[in-house]
Amino acid sequence: MLIPTRHSFFRHLRETIGPERGAQTLARLMPLLPQTTENTLVLIVETCEATLKVAGATLDAQTCSSVISTVLNIWLASPGDPMMGNAVCELFSALSAIASPAVQSVVLTEALPSLAAVLREIQADPFSPRAAAALEIVDSVFDGQPTPLGPGCFAAVAGALFDTLAVTEDRAIVQSGLHVITTAVRKDVDQLLSWCVSSDLQCIDGSEELTPPSRRNANGTSGLELVLAQVAHLLQPGASESGGLFVGDLVLHLIRTASASLGPVLPDLLKAFVTRLATAETASFSQVRGFPHFICQLHTNRR
Repeated sequence: MLIPTRHSFFRHLRETIGPERGAQTLARLMPLLPQTTENTLVLIVETCEATLKVAGATLDAQTCSSVISTVLNIWLASPGDPMMGNAVCELFSALSAIASPAVQSVVLTEALPSLAAVLREIQADPFSPRAAAALEIVDSVFDGQPTPLGPGCFAAVAGALFDTLAVTEDRAIVQSGLHVITTAVRKDVDQLLSWCVSSDLQCIDGSEELTPPSRRNANGTSGLELVLAQVAHLLQPGASESGGLFVGDLVLHLIRTASASLGPVLPDLLKAFVTRLATAETASFSQVRGFPHFICQLHTNRR
């Protein structure tokens, strides 16, 4: 009964608990994680998450690092239980929301690089369960982050994120990846606009098409260019409509936060949307968000 009691205590009475008590409880919970049974593991992770919301102000870098490494090692060793996955994501969202510079530093320098490394496993297995689980956690980290994002937050995962979207057709992975990008655009678009990737490959020629990242060379290619390339890939007439459903919110926030940077490519984006809508077979795709805002933005630019 000890764990359920602590879980309820910190979840429902956290306003009456001091941060020091929360830190003490977290220190006692951490050793239980590697040795607990599967049935109890979810409850302990949920209790840790509730405790973090109380102890955040007193959490030091060492404890934060221990939480991150322990939970990631346990979960990514055998991802599969949806309840456990949800608990882990909630924990990382709570951790990422803590304003402490010590916590934010560990999230940036340890959690995100570790998750990015797991994401790259998708190069060998486009349906990697570990990569899918890692991306869901990245999504939760970005959801929990303040506005604007912590310095270097997007850069810590951008390369692995774009590489993942370039090779996978897994709907869940595409949705999580686009949601990460949408959150970055909404909270701190400058991090996307200032990020670029380089390689020894040459850029594409002056074609008007927005080439998908799997076919686009990346010598000095900016983050915005890769995002637009991914949008174009998902809007291709032969692409699955389910993937295109996630494009609307992303484009909508791009128009709101980076319209000046989008100006030269808005006509091509509009053309891509119109072409895809002409061949849409589902009502939900035909009603995708963002299309009316294209018309409004084009009208504004011409005035």
